Amino acid sequence: MISSIVKKDGDGVGNNIFFKAESHTMINTVDAQQAQMNKGYHPCGYGFYNFQCSKINDKYIATWNCSASCD
Repeated sequence: MISSIVKKDGDGVGNNIFFKAESHTMINTVDAQQAQMNKGYHPCGYGFYNFQCSKINDKYIATWNCSASCD
């Protein structure tokens, strides 16, 4: 699975970080949360919101977001 931060709209409590992951196999919430942790944003502190996964052609694409601050 390849994951990346697509957009970060600030550093404050009201701001978000948006993620995208691609894989040839289904991506579930556990996979996405692990990818988020690997980027340094643990779901227990930063949250984990709006997870969606869709199959497009022959690959799965997942998107989700978290808070930009753990305060």
